[in-house]
Amino acid sequence: MSLDDYFATIELADPLDNLTSELLDELRTMLDRIHPSRLDRTHSSIAPAAEGISIEMRHRDDPGLAVGLEAFGVEVVVNYGEEHEHFNVEHEFIDFAVGPLATEFMVPRIVAFLEALMTGRIELHVTHRFLYVSTVSYWINDAGERERFLSGGTVIPSFKWTNEPIVKNFDFR
Repeated sequence: MSLDDYFATIELADPLDNLTSELLDELRTMLDRIHPSRLDRTHSSIAPAAEGISIEMRHRDDPGLAVGLEAFGVEVVVNYGEEHEHFNVEHEFIDFAVGPLATEFMVPRIVAFLEALMTGRIELHVTHRFLYVSTVSYWINDAGERERFLSGGTVIPSFKWTNEPIVKNFDFR
């Protein structure tokens, strides 16, 4: 299938740099493999960004489960819910990562991370405090156990309080 089957809007500059071209090819292959039936094609897009491209993949059932990708220069940022993960050429080989983050080379690691997100293998736990939002990301391993790989937070007035974390699962299948 082509990317047109997954994205209603595709605007790309010519010519594409090698990173962007490889990323789009691998993204298409991954989408063909997982058949994301919950991908909202009409609101998903690939568009130019300041120094690269911006990809938005909307979830059909819940807009809060959107997955975004910003590629610029030698860096790519994957956004999911209230969290994000950075990938860049400088840190291409990481020995201590879990799951898809242990994949060698940047583009395969990015696509493995996207596939894990879009197949429900990554959970995001979000806890709200009045002036703070904290997040913890877990990789769901082959045994079904959670492995924590990222935690963060933002000082931002949410004016909410959650006793238990809100668990977000970005399954697009």
